[in-house]
Amino acid sequence: MNFNASVFVNYSIDIILESLSVIADVQEKMKKLSEYLKYYNQLQIRSNIILIKEAINTKEQMCNWIEEELLYLEKQHLVYSFVNKKDTVSDETFDKLKFSVSVYVLAILGRASHDSKLLLNEVGKDVWNNIEKYCSTIKAEHVSSNSLDKKSHAVERSHQQRAVVILQEMIKWVQSY
Repeated sequence: MNFNASVFVNYSIDIILESLSVIADVQEKMKKLSEYLKYYNQLQIRSNIILIKEAINTKEQMCNWIEEELLYLEKQHLVYSFVNKKDTVSDETFDKLKFSVSVYVLAILGRASHDSKLLLNEVGKDVWNNIEKYCSTIKAEHVSSNSLDKKSHAVERSHQQRAVVILQEMIKWVQSY
């Protein structure tokens, strides 16, 4: 049943907020919210059985709220990272690897590297965290791991084709060595 009463949705949000309140690290909160988002996205609903016909279904309301919360935390993380780097002396005196592709194409290549076992990290999130820390693109100086994860699963044909062209170009170079 689609129990889409605002009282129930608010109760569900309160439960999530309570579980997040014990987590101090922003990235850990984002990870937990991503798990909730995955859970709600996988829920099967029966659209013919609803409590309030005029209201948005519970699944959609919860997914929208979680996505907004993730965006907020991502922005908060960016600001905190910027302020933290500005105020402290960092050991990170390296230049990030700068890729000539969009974040979408970088996400596809990162996912393919993990899936093909070129990158041996057991958890895909490790791949995204390292790309976030050490890589940038021509259009984005900061690439968030959350964004990479989402974009690697929402593959558009044009980005997929660009990734294939890059891989073909790399094959040509390897064959010429």
